[in-house]
Amino acid sequence: MREQSAAERAELIRLRDAGPKVGGARAAIILLSAMRLSVSEIVQRLGLSRPTVTHWLRRFDRSGVAGLLDRPRSGRPARISSETLRHITMVVSARPRDLGIPGTRWSLARLRGYLVQTGTVPALSQELLRITLKRAGLSLTSTRAGQIQKGVTPPRSSRSSATTPRSSRGARA
Repeated sequence: MREQSAAERAELIRLRDAGPKVGGARAAIILLSAMRLSVSEIVQRLGLSRPTVTHWLRRFDRSGVAGLLDRPRSGRPARISSETLRHITMVVSARPRDLGIPGTRWSLARLRGYLVQTGTVPALSQELLRITLKRAGLSLTSTRAGQIQKGVTPPRSSRSSATTPRSSRGARA
């Protein structure tokens, strides 16, 4: 493997410390290799496969630190932009009344109507909104009532925390 410049080393350390979602393991491979560890030792230390380790070592040799970053992927572009998702998150965290919408809680229909009416999104199905909220880890319901579910109402027993069986209520002998 080629030698790293001081700037590359600093960037590799930053990437490693940023965590796995931003190339931390990839940077760790390069840093361990620079410490003269063999591919087998790197595989054992990081718990990665040999092909994975050699792949990232080759990519670094060819493209430097930029080679460790994710490349654009093909496929359909996201239907909801990250900016729109941030806006939806802010709206969900507010009470409908605070935004001039009647009601005390958001429903999918009410939230969808608000987002379309305000021009946040030109059109949006309730199903796409439900999926988007779920992927973002957002819920329109309290934890007591359960999570957003497609066409499912939580059973009566899970809505109430205190249930007393009828048989134990003043049963006569």
